This record gives sequence, structure tokens and C-alpha cells, in this order.
Amino acid sequence: MNGRERTPHPNKAVEREIHHAEAEHWRVELQDGSNLYAKLVSPYGDVTAFVWAKPRHARNHARQLRRIKEKARWEPYYRALREKREAETHQTLIDFRSASAELIDALARDPSVLHQLHWREFEELVAELLSRQGFDVTLTSPSGDRGVDIYAKRTDLFGPTLYVVECKKYDINRPVGPDLVRMLYGVVERERASRGVLATTSVFTAGAREEVEGDLAYRMSLRDGADIAGWARGDSVV
Repeated sequence: MNGRERTPHPNKAVEREIHHAEAEHWRVELQDGSNLYAKLVSPYGDVTAFVWAKPRHARNHARQLRRIKEKARWEPYYRALREKREAETHQTLIDFRSASAELIDALARDPSVLHQLHWREFEELVAELLSRQGFDVTLTSPSGDRGVDIYAKRTDLFGPTLYVVECKKYDINRPVGPDLVRMLYGVVERERASRGVLATTSVFTAGAREEVEGDLAYRMSLRDGADIAGWARGDSVV
């Protein structure tokens, strides 16, 4: 408690939340700011909450403190889950890279190789091709990817860029339409990404290509089977 006695907060609802936090072993760091009363530091992980001395809406402030405390209780679980997923992703990439060279060589010679792949193998292939061109690649888990199969990051002369990539392993007779383009653009906005890339073993309809013209020209890219085969031959991905 910063080595000094804490006087109760002037609002009873806020004081009650601070008292509960102390009972749950949160650390209360008193502040010297004119309207900043204290900082609460969670024992569960890297979670903090600031307590204002004279909040404009005291009840809302108390409810906000309560929500932060409830979220903090789950932080160790979420942190362990994130670490587990990161370890699984890293292992997936290592395992794939050890066996990918022969496949990429075959694809460079014959684009029809794409249609022999399982959908997960196609995602791994795209991840490897991006990695070979200098991207820092994260391949997401097969389930619960929230519309992103691959995160690809790279820093150039103008700073860091983040690409979110969605892979669609479709038969050549099943073209990708505009609905998937719109969905991926929503993901680009949600992730605050620099650009979205929709990659497929098939082709795109005229409507899909129209979607990325005009306002989306700098935010979205479409890459079909011929483009992926070009990546295998060393063509630039951007």
C-alpha cells in the first residue's frame, strides 16, 4: 500500500470493490494525482485497474472495477491457453517445413498438384511460401481461427505490415465469390491489419474481383491457384 495508511474511498460502492480486491490479495498502490485515488494490481497476472477519487458516475465505475476483477481471475487460464496454442503452431510449422521442399518443387513444375492436397496441407503450403519470402508467419489452429488461417508480418522501409490470410482449398469448378471477399475484409478491419489476402486453389468470379477494385485496392488481394504456383517458382507474393 505504498507504505502509508489508506483512507476509505468517498464512494461506498467503489470502496466496497476495493475492499473485495484487498481480500482477494490485489495490491493497492495509492496515487498522488489530483483525481487518481489508487491503482489495483492483480495477483492473477498482468492486470491493473485505476480507481478515480471523484468518478463522474460512481456506480458505473464500481461496476467497471468488478468486471476487471472478474476478467483477471481468468487471466492465468487464458495465458496458459495462448502459450499452448503458440507451442502447437510452432510445432506445426517446424514439422511442415521439414517435408515441404519436395512439394514446392513439384508445384513449381505442375500447378495441378494443388488439387491433390488436403485443405490443411494447402494452408501449411501457403504459410511456408510466405515464410520463404521473409514473412514472420503464424499458422492458426484448424478450429476457432476466427476467419484467419495465417498471420504474416514483415517490416520494410515504411515500417511493420500485417497480412491476414484466408485459404480456401476448392475444386477448380468451384470459384470463390464476392461473399468471402466481404467477410475477409471485415476480418481485416477487426484485426487492424494492413491487408487481407484470400488464397485459393480455384479461381475467383468476376464479382469477387470487382469487390477488390476501387476503395479496397490497397486493403485486399486475391491469389488463385496460378498465383500460388507462381509463388512456388519464386514470384513475389505482393
